[in-house]
Amino acid sequence: MLDLMKPLTDEDGSDYANKISVAVDQFLALEEKIQPIPPVHAYDECINRLMKGTGRTLNLKAAQALMTRGARNLGDDQWAFNRDLRLMGPSILRLSNEQCYVILSKMTSPTMAIKASNGPWFSSKQSCEEVLEIYRKNCTAFHYVEVDGDHFVHLNEPEKIAEQINQFLTDSKLND
Repeated sequence: MLDLMKPLTDEDGSDYANKISVAVDQFLALEEKIQPIPPVHAYDECINRLMKGTGRTLNLKAAQALMTRGARNLGDDQWAFNRDLRLMGPSILRLSNEQCYVILSKMTSPTMAIKASNGPWFSSKQSCEEVLEIYRKNCTAFHYVEVDGDHFVHLNEPEKIAEQINQFLTDSKLND
């Protein structure tokens, strides 16, 4: 996991019906944007769109890496993104923090969480701390690492986390 320590939840539980209504409306609006033939762009324009879409936090090399799985070459420098716009909207499913904690407390698999210093907090810090404690208590192996960087540290500067990931993957608890 990178920056997102748990599934997104409805932390305060307020106005549940309205939040679902907004999510459905946004889903339907995105569905209307889906075209039978996706927009086509030159490779450099796709790279620019990727970088711009991340607030320019994604560097050129990382954007090029994402293009290998995130777009397809149609020939003659014509590229189309491989994405489903419907995934851009908010989820209709809204778990409370308590429901999320119950589900996560059943998780026992080896887990690694990485928090980038300049990455977003998708939940309150208190909620994240509670979830990290659940992982520490229940997972057969749990590694938590804080690194200097942003949400794309794994793409922009993989050397900052490669050693920790390799250590996690070779941990004796993973190989039992």
